[in-house]
Amino acid sequence: MIETVAETASTNSAQLARLGQGEAIGEGTWLIADRQTAGRGRAGRAWSDGHGNFMGSTVAQLRAGDPPAPTLSLVAGVALHRAICAAAHFFPPPLQGGRGWGLSAAFHVARTSASGERPHPNPSPEGEGLDGLQLKWPNDVLVDGAKLAGILLERHDSTVVVGMGVNLAQAPELPDRPTVSLAALGCNITRDDFANMLAEQWHAALAQWHDHGWPSLREEWLSRAHPRGTLLQVHDSDAGMIIGAFAGLDRDGAALLRLADGEQRAIHAGDMELVRD
Repeated sequence: MIETVAETASTNSAQLARLGQGEAIGEGTWLIADRQTAGRGRAGRAWSDGHGNFMGSTVAQLRAGDPPAPTLSLVAGVALHRAICAAAHFFPPPLQGGRGWGLSAAFHVARTSASGERPHPNPSPEGEGLDGLQLKWPNDVLVDGAKLAGILLERHDSTVVVGMGVNLAQAPELPDRPTVSLAALGCNITRDDFANMLAEQWHAALAQWHDHGWPSLREEWLSRAHPRGTLLQVHDSDAGMIIGAFAGLDRDGAALLRLADGEQRAIHAGDMELVRD
């Protein structure tokens, strides 16, 4: 179920407030806002509520035997990446000029083909999406290093609220990082069309996560992320700035960095950024 409201402080805050009041929110329930007056991202950063962008939150109910809850950030990244690839298939930009989208001839612009067969639920990261589209640990989606989307996880008891924001129509100007929107890259998709695509991909990814599918989701995240060897930096409260080459993920989703002295260090939390020239 997708519930849309005209305005709220933040969809995450609204979902957390409902949970705090004892309301049961089932998986598959989304709250989407036309406008957020106090949207936020990781580490309390403000998040723009540009008109036409996607701003929404859903939940995951933790069960006995589930993987560690923080891995849901990576699962959400996989679902976002899949949905953006799907948007590239179904709402491609004009072929002449501008940026190229690697489209597969096997897919149609319509969501359902004439035969009634639905498209594959797991769009491939190889050659079937936007060039330069990558996941960045732990919670961003980038295009050529510019931020397209972000994820914020917050927990109430055994419920994890998963918030996602995607620059569909416009991108905010941020002082510390480049940003981009799908519209600026030539893909014009409505918020509601994208919401339906994302809800479908999140449903599939979350079901896979519950059903002992974290190892395969971990591998899929790696296939959709910055490649091994990418130089990354993260600020550690004890060690200061750490710079290393991305070496993959450990079994619990921590980022592995290979430092200049050959040490491999697991990063469990923190803001990680690409090292820019």
